Amino acid sequence: GRDPLRITQQQIQTLNAHRWPGNIRELRNVIERAIIVSAGNRLRLDNVLPNESDSFPSEPIKANAGESAFVTDSEFRRMEKANIVAALCHAKWRIWGENGAAELLGLNPSTLKYRMKQLGVSKPLSS
Repeated sequence: GRDPLRITQQQIQTLNAHRWPGNIRELRNVIERAIIVSAGNRLRLDNVLPNESDSFPSEPIKANAGESAFVTDSEFRRMEKANIVAALCHAKWRIWGENGAAELLGLNPSTLKYRMKQLGVSKPLSS
């Protein structure tokens, strides 16, 4: 009885990457729960999809020779900032709306704004 909900490309990739131990029944249950808890016209999987990162991976992350399998907090923040800027550039610095940076990143727009503020990301001045 609802209007169709939109799903982002990132959400599709997340669904494809998930190890569905319950097969199609588990997928159907996740989609049904997501429809129930979603407000507006955007499907919210973040609250209903089991987070596989809560458990340790079955195999350790393999690094290239001479590289560590982890990064420091400052390096992680630098990578996060670069990723946000890349999404903003792709979205022509639109945060909200269809194909806005928040949607591209699979984030709530207010969460993206908060992260932008925390990381010091702002739209460059036009020349």
